Amino acid sequence: MIRLRVPVRDDLHLYRIVVKRLLPKARIAEPKLKLSKKETYLRLKKAKVYVSIRAGKPPFGFISLVLKERILFIDLLAVEASNVNRGWGSRLMTVGERYGKRMGCTFARLFVDEDNEHAIAFYQNKGYEIQDYMPLVHCYLMQKAL
Repeated sequence: MIRLRVPVRDDLHLYRIVVKRLLPKARIAEPKLKLSKKETYLRLKKAKVYVSIRAGKPPFGFISLVLKERILFIDLLAVEASNVNRGWGSRLMTVGERYGKRMGCTFARLFVDEDNEHAIAFYQNKGYEIQDYMPLVHCYLMQKAL
């Protein structure tokens, strides 16, 4: 099931997913990168966040969305390793893109670490195309029309 984030119940689990699934990839390009709980919670607070859960269990995946003008930014997307390749990332993307369309967005954009080949292929499979390379942060900007 996918539902909106409940901060008091979900945020610690989401932080753990970020640390396990996203931070290691980001550290390939930026080895000293750190992300505190407080920074993560503030980032989540500024976004619309959907979580994937099973009844009575903590979240095992999430998508964080930020609207800027008529552009949907997919800020964070992560699924625990034990649930990868089971369609949860695709489901979360679908929910996120539908939200963007409802809010009047015409494009969806995201940044992906240059060394994260799995994520790049995942997003390309969803119709995203590389628009630019950001050498200072070692990321690609990807975009899709909604």
